[in-house]
Amino acid sequence: LQTPIPTLINVGFDSLMEQPNCSIIIQGNPITASEFFGYLINQILFSRTLFPQESFGTYIAYEEELLVFEDKEVSIYFQTLLTQLRNWLQSNSLSSISMFIIDANTSVVLEQWTFHFEISLSHFHPIDLRTHLCALMDQINQELYRRPQIIYESTFDLRVFDSTGRDLTDQWEQTIPQVN
Repeated sequence: LQTPIPTLINVGFDSLMEQPNCSIIIQGNPITASEFFGYLINQILFSRTLFPQESFGTYIAYEEELLVFEDKEVSIYFQTLLTQLRNWLQSNSLSSISMFIIDANTSVVLEQWTFHFEISLSHFHPIDLRTHLCALMDQINQELYRRPQIIYESTFDLRVFDSTGRDLTDQWEQTIPQVN
């Protein structure tokens, strides 16, 4: 099975105003915030069928069954991405990431998901972490339920922004391997 290639393309931002946007706030220390971001992205990509269902497996974390990529190439891509995210969160140089789901044939943006990070260097109790993760997953699932099914062959793009709104994606693209 060939999986769609996660591409980092130049999204036509003028078309975004018409697209549904979901804003999600992830709280925690840099390690848990980047970990939660990974779980949320996997849930969205699975639910929006950007990758075949066989590309995902389940993983138990915080007493919850979560979806994770099993495809080795895609897993390497996401591990590198999450490591860079953790580094930016630790240095307090990132405020949000936007994920765009894009029609692969026309490059039209179909959806936008924006993740904001509220970082605390304190450690949270495991029960609080589980509660927060469940609330985030519920928010994702409720939003997915409201949206129509995507019927187009699609890909995704991630854009990274610092606290001033400056796009850091070019710095990120230099650190992540491309999936072929």
